[in-house]
Amino acid sequence: MAELIAVLTSTVAVFVTALSYLILARVLVQVFSDEESKTYQFCYALTEPVVAPVRSVLSRIDALSESPLDFSYLATFILLSIVRLMLPTITHYL
Repeated sequence: MAELIAVLTSTVAVFVTALSYLILARVLVQVFSDEESKTYQFCYALTEPVVAPVRSVLSRIDALSESPLDFSYLATFILLSIVRLMLPTITHYL
């Protein structure tokens, strides 16, 4: 059972790390390239299901909804980092 939990934790950690890098790639491609590029579309398709709920929550905050900057990428990246940091703690208690 402990091996299964270790494998699942490692898999989730790899997934979260990959998603974090894809969000970073999406931001960089969005800044330096065209939104119609295949790279942007690929990053968008993989990251939007995670970024969209965060954007929805942040849009309810008046100060952020009026900002010209989209903080949903940063907030999602921070949330994913917290999840990645919590994974070893969670497995320690299981």
